Amino acid sequence: MDFSLFRLPSLPHFPTSLPLCPFLLLFLLSNPPIFASDSAAFPASSCRNIQQACAAQLFFFPPLPSVQETVPDVPLEQRLEEEEEEEGSGEGAGAVDAGGGWHFVPMSGPLSFPLYDEFVPTTPSYDYNAEPLEMRQVDICACPENDQCSFDTESTVKFSPQIRVAFCRPLAEVFKSKCKGARSLARVIGTLDRQKFDSFSGVNDTVIFCRCESERWSRVMVEPWREHFSFTYKCLSSK
Repeated sequence: MDFSLFRLPSLPHFPTSLPLCPFLLLFLLSNPPIFASDSAAFPASSCRNIQQACAAQLFFFPPLPSVQETVPDVPLEQRLEEEEEEEGSGEGAGAVDAGGGWHFVPMSGPLSFPLYDEFVPTTPSYDYNAEPLEMRQVDICACPENDQCSFDTESTVKFSPQIRVAFCRPLAEVFKSKCKGARSLARVIGTLDRQKFDSFSGVNDTVIFCRCESERWSRVMVEPWREHFSFTYKCLSSK
């Protein structure tokens, strides 16, 4: 049988020699194509500095029985619009003064004003004595080659029963200064849960400058932060 009849048509820059086919097949198998859905092909970006948390863990607890019975399941946007119609937005109030170094960052769209305490419950809404319903871990950035993102006690900051963040090194190496005065504030930035509106569904950044000796934090503010939201925590004294 004459196999020349099955010869490939002559094309510019196309290898027509059959011995090259095994090498071409081996190359394709050893270099698979990269798809946008392949998460391994798009690793987290490197941490911008040693003080940026590399990962976060979010814990979701069951609501307290009284809260579950009395609080309606209202989306965040609808509740904000209702409050705005009744009392006005009050834009401009609640922003931290420039002396503290924490400026309110405006946000475009319908949520272009700070969230005040009336939008975010200040009393416990969840049963923290119960087992978490879910634990979600989120990677924020990648540590340098010589470091490792770890949730060991010495490398972790626990802001509340619902959220803690990990660093590439122990806190004693990351934060040389103790929290004091204006530098006692920390921000956790992420995506707000728009059904519960008092917790994060994801975390993508942190802004922390000091080490809290008491390891006790209190949330003092919730506000839009560019396209996300910021939970601001204050380090409490050990007294």
